[in-house]
Amino acid sequence: MEHYLQKVDSDYGFSVAKKLISFRNTEKGFRLAGTRAENEAADWIAEEMKSIGLQEVTKESLRADSWDFREATVTVLSPNKSESMEVCSFTFLEGTAPEGITGEVVYVGDGTRGNYQGIDVKDKIVLIDTDAYYTYWYNSIFSQAEERGAKAVIATVMDRGPGTYTDDIISVQDVMGVVNIPAVMMTKRDGDKLRTMLKEGKHITVNIKADIRLTENAEAHYVHGKIIGRNPNRYILVCGHYDAYWDGFQDNATSLGAQMTIAKAMIDSGYKPESTFVFITNGAEECGIKDTYFDFATGAAAIAKQHPEWISNMALFNNFENPAIDQTDKFKVAVTGSYEKAFDSVLSKLELDNGHAVFPTRIVGSDDGIFNKAGAPTYMRISASFGEENPEAMENYDHTQYDNVDRYDPEVFDFNNRIHGIIDMSFDSMPVLPFDFTWDVENYMNFMDENIAESLYPAYPELKVLLESINEKAVKCYNRAIEVNRLTERIKAIGIDKESLSGVYDQAWEQSRILLKINRIIHKEIYKFGPFSNVIIGYVQPYEYVRVLDALAEELKSGSPAAAFTELCELDNNFLIEDFDKRVYEKVAIEAFDSSIPESWGYGETLPFPDLYDVVTAIEYKKNSGETNFSGEILEVKAIRDSQHDILKKTMDREKEAFYDVAKLLDTIDFESIIAIEKKIIEETEE
Repeated sequence: MEHYLQKVDSDYGFSVAKKLISFRNTEKGFRLAGTRAENEAADWIAEEMKSIGLQEVTKESLRADSWDFREATVTVLSPNKSESMEVCSFTFLEGTAPEGITGEVVYVGDGTRGNYQGIDVKDKIVLIDTDAYYTYWYNSIFSQAEERGAKAVIATVMDRGPGTYTDDIISVQDVMGVVNIPAVMMTKRDGDKLRTMLKEGKHITVNIKADIRLTENAEAHYVHGKIIGRNPNRYILVCGHYDAYWDGFQDNATSLGAQMTIAKAMIDSGYKPESTFVFITNGAEECGIKDTYFDFATGAAAIAKQHPEWISNMALFNNFENPAIDQTDKFKVAVTGSYEKAFDSVLSKLELDNGHAVFPTRIVGSDDGIFNKAGAPTYMRISASFGEENPEAMENYDHTQYDNVDRYDPEVFDFNNRIHGIIDMSFDSMPVLPFDFTWDVENYMNFMDENIAESLYPAYPELKVLLESINEKAVKCYNRAIEVNRLTERIKAIGIDKESLSGVYDQAWEQSRILLKINRIIHKEIYKFGPFSNVIIGYVQPYEYVRVLDALAEELKSGSPAAAFTELCELDNNFLIEDFDKRVYEKVAIEAFDSSIPESWGYGETLPFPDLYDVVTAIEYKKNSGETNFSGEILEVKAIRDSQHDILKKTMDREKEAFYDVAKLLDTIDFESIIAIEKKIIEETEE
């Protein structure tokens, strides 16, 4: 690894990132899937990969909807005409005709239902205050405006969240849903002006123009090059994305710079990997599918489907996001849960100055989340600050014109290029992949209350015995895998070269492939996509509904809905019921995870959410009116509960069968023969 560290040239990586942002569709930037700039960038990346010595460099295609934003403006026409104000739009919303949209502006606060009371917005333009990371995402508030008849939306910001870094910042975000009216995002400064004028009672007419080219099923790309390992069919993927809003220097031009720096250092240092390293960057991470919640990470989803051989034989997936910035107090990584213990061990040996922290990957908003769900062991450094009071937090300027080269931190970038290379080579040197499946088993068991489990799922005792058995086998499996890897390092330390251990590595790889198959079963059958770009254990979703609805039914019998009713209203996206019309709730909370899921992304990877709008609003009305007879609502609650109970039983049946498959595969693992070979090598060498 010392040779690698000597060859790390982060200035080269910086030059790669700067060159990438020169590929843009407008003078402001933008390099999104299926556009001219994305295609030209892919061609250049391929040539650059060849120039540093990567092998089998390939530019591949994937299908994605293309959102080619050019420019957008808002012009006040009355009471006094103003100069045009620069604005931006939201991913996959359509633009306007060349003449734009003209209309009266009406202020509706944060865009929730109560702000429309007594206000007619039909065929008008609404001004909405947004606070996306903290309250409601844009799909909800824009759909509410559309439901009330507005013909366009002007969004502005308040004091926190996207677009608040400075008063002149313009944020671009995914709308993440079906919205059929134009919407634009204004700077805080210009939004404050419009809001003040409207609060003063002035009647404002504006013209909105948005030049956007939307192409469905366009051709986007990803590019990859390899360093072929001794075992050409064992893979480590070093990944990132090159598409971007504005310049997208941190998010994510620097990721390409990091990938190329690591690849070049490995090649220049003469590193001979065990695994085949695949350096891959894709042009469809930010967005790729219109009219769906699941429009992000389209490229990763396509790559995983087009290259199942990578998924089935992957030792590690390293995803880069924002590698030239650090807003954390220590080195933090999100990893596949069953790799958590191994990562902690590797990082502990490095004795990093500020320490480290390892978290399980629970989010699917970036490429590592997609590959993790597909069954590959993944990791990504968490370097940006989100949801905190820090005004420099990346959430305040991500996807804006301030994500530019001025934010480059050379020391952080160089550190990440070094540490990620060391981590990747550490896992490359391990004969056995260090899966600890006790993490998955314990995570599965921790969510269910045993006192009610058997009443909800009669086969629970059988499942519990099975899980306890798997846990015991997984402990033994992990310990023996670590012993194989420990003995390998001992053999190397006494002077036996890696080439002489090829037989050990080959036998270990056969066992690792079984471990990978187990991991794929777990992530395919046990985990599902949740309502907040997250990954959940499948049974937990219907289980929580059954549990809460049972408690609510008892409260309703007593005539006093209380804690259970509050819990139900806060579960998943049900909080939308209080502040949005029924149709908005149906689109955002129900259909988004059912009929609107694209087959190319996550179809079949969610469970149905119950539609609670009518029963919740009825209970709320009676509660506020002082009524205590909820007999009709009790029947509705029980019907919904029974439907969720059916889903729960079917889900747990499927999960039980998957765990039986896991148990059978664990029984086939044989590390003892490898350990015996290694001990014999040590004995013969030390004699």
